[in-house]
Amino acid sequence: GGGGGGGDGGGILALLNASGDGPFSQFPAFALIASSVVIAPALEELFFRGFLLPAAARRLPLPAAVVATSALFAAMHFSVSD
Repeated sequence: GGGGGGGDGGGILALLNASGDGPFSQFPAFALIASSVVIAPALEELFFRGFLLPAAARRLPLPAAVVATSALFAAMHFSVSD
């Protein structure tokens, strides 16, 4: 059906609208957003370019390592949707 995301209105909106007794009730919304928008992508870059690419480049020629890690990056971000 026609609308995307979960049917119960949960997820990030539930965290941002927490009423005061949940585990994230004192967690500022900007920190939650920052961790999603800044920290997660930075850690992802660190993993792929700082760890995975050099490890692959030790075992493969550099162009092959770049293609292999790029393909893995793309595969991890691929989603099949209707």
